[in-house]
Amino acid sequence: MSVCPNCGESIISCWRQNRWRTNVFFLQWDQTNDIDPAIWVALKKEPKQIQIDKYYAYRNAGRVIERILISEYNVGGKKAFSVPREHVSHKRPDRKQTKLIVNEAKRT
Repeated sequence: MSVCPNCGESIISCWRQNRWRTNVFFLQWDQTNDIDPAIWVALKKEPKQIQIDKYYAYRNAGRVIERILISEYNVGGKKAFSVPREHVSHKRPDRKQTKLIVNEAKRT
């Protein structure tokens, strides 16, 4: 559960954050009320294909459905689903993160 910062309304959702990849959220296959039915069916029929809507990119990850923000998918492609919490070498900057920040700054 989370709270909308604009209106203060509680948002109850079945999506859960991945423990090891903080940009990825996942949903069990039987929790269909929090996903567009067309995307759910497409993920079932074509497990290797990434499905996209206005805000998120979705993929079939076997036992669960995963989603990430569309802006992250546009920068990293399929690899954006497997970005770890932080880079192994803490002193080395992450090029994808820098590119994402630059792209977001240009839009505002």
